[in-house]
This record gives sequence, C-alpha cells and structure tokens, in this order.
Amino acid sequence: MELFDLTFLMQIFVNAILIMLLVYLFARLFVRSGAAGWLQPGRLDDSRSAISHMIQVRLY
Repeated sequence: MELFDLTFLMQIFVNAILIMLLVYLFARLFVRSGAAGWLQPGRLDDSRSAISHMIQVRLY
C-alpha cells in the first residue's frame, strides 16, 4: 500500500512538471510569434502576463 501511494505521488509530480513545461513552451511560442509585439521576449514576467492576459480574454 505504501509503494502504491509513492508511485501515485510520483505520477502526480511528473504530470505537474509536464504541465508546467507545456505552459512554458506555449508562452515562449506566443512571445516569439510576434502576436504580442508589446512583449519583450525572454522575460518570464512578460510570458506570465501574456498567459494571464489570454486567460482573461478567454474568460470574458
């Protein structure tokens, strides 16, 4: 039972890493494509604000 819990936690951990990697790659692609010309590429804050801006656009 303890081994099952460990593998389950590892699966959650790996999934979280994969999701963060996909979000990071999507942010880099969004910044590089020039769709947001007001962003400076290569800055993590700009990528994060771009993602939050897109999420807000999708929500409203």
